[in-house]
Amino acid sequence: MRRSLTAAALAAAAAATRLGWPAMLDELDRSVAALPTPRAPFADMLARWDNATSVLIVGGRAYVGERFPDEYKRLHHLSLLASAHKLRPLPDVLYDFHPGSSGAVPPERLAGGLPPLVIAKRSGYAMPGVLVPNSYLAESKRGVVGWNETRAELHERAAELPWRDRSRAVFWRGMIRGHDRDDGPLCALDGGNYARLQAAALSYAHPEHVDVKCTHARHCRPGATVCPDQPRDATEALVAANVSLVSVDRSTPRRDYANYRFVLNLPGSTGGSYSRNLNHLWALGGVVMNWRAPFVEWYFPALEPGATHEEVDKRTLVDAVRAIEGDEKRIAKLVAGARRVDDDFFCSACLADYVGAVLDRVRARFYDDAFASRLRRSGGCAALGRLVEVDLAASFKLRDARPACRALAEP
Repeated sequence: MRRSLTAAALAAAAAATRLGWPAMLDELDRSVAALPTPRAPFADMLARWDNATSVLIVGGRAYVGERFPDEYKRLHHLSLLASAHKLRPLPDVLYDFHPGSSGAVPPERLAGGLPPLVIAKRSGYAMPGVLVPNSYLAESKRGVVGWNETRAELHERAAELPWRDRSRAVFWRGMIRGHDRDDGPLCALDGGNYARLQAAALSYAHPEHVDVKCTHARHCRPGATVCPDQPRDATEALVAANVSLVSVDRSTPRRDYANYRFVLNLPGSTGGSYSRNLNHLWALGGVVMNWRAPFVEWYFPALEPGATHEEVDKRTLVDAVRAIEGDEKRIAKLVAGARRVDDDFFCSACLADYVGAVLDRVRARFYDDAFASRLRRSGGCAALGRLVEVDLAASFKLRDARPACRALAEP
């Protein structure tokens, strides 16, 4: 695999100074190598353009179809690119971005699309696609720099709250949104909601150790029909029928999560995959607890249960809180491990370096050093339709759509 000097130097520096980067980069290399159909003729790659999912970066500018910015996670992905480019110039490259929480790539795009980038994989690393940071890390126009500012606020708040002043219960706030439909529940999508119901039931049964609540009763809707592989015990059935038992009437700002010694991540309510909640938990100065589930994100190869976080489930959560609470060495190790994850993966430079590493590898596998000239000579620009442009070096702003050939020819 050809890699630019910049990418090679990045990988060496990252491996030397950042926790878990070698394991993360190994998984990145594996996932890129597993992509089908490397080095198709350039004109054929252009012909695979999709107005809603494809991204072209050339000459420090990103181009997408008119439908791409209509979905907020795709729009935030452009913010991610723009902010990363200012910290670490991104290569010329062409790919598909799939923002769904499951990480599933539509079969027709997997077979006949561009290299797929995804933000999570619900069933684990074997799913096709290359993992990139989720778009919520760049939801402000300042992108990853804005996320760095959020982290600084959380660090400041955490420093104000010594361990002795924090609540002893493990904390979570969010929604339970069962997927009931007229034709029955969509059980395959309800794994996250089932985990959330189980954790909420533990909160009702063990309030001294677990503080897991819906942010409002209207946001607490377990499926009315019980899925065959998601049986409910008596406590779970009780709170499912009386959601006020596990609901509060307010949301909790991110900074107030630092009031707790233990913070819990649960699988997402949409499809049981990642949850944006985990992004900020590492920065809070507490012990991170992650509910066991098969989904993975881009930095997960670097995580080590017992060192960076604790893996828990219905059976182990309460006992884990009790055991850790009385073990000062274990607390210190887990708090330090969580902070190291935040420092080594969620800093703005870390996010930019990883995005650059992804795009360097996709470029090396599918394209060559003549990318820009091939684009100009191919004559395939008309197939791209109308393009929206983002100047990655400037303040984040979408330029009005123009015919592709004109957009690519004019600055």
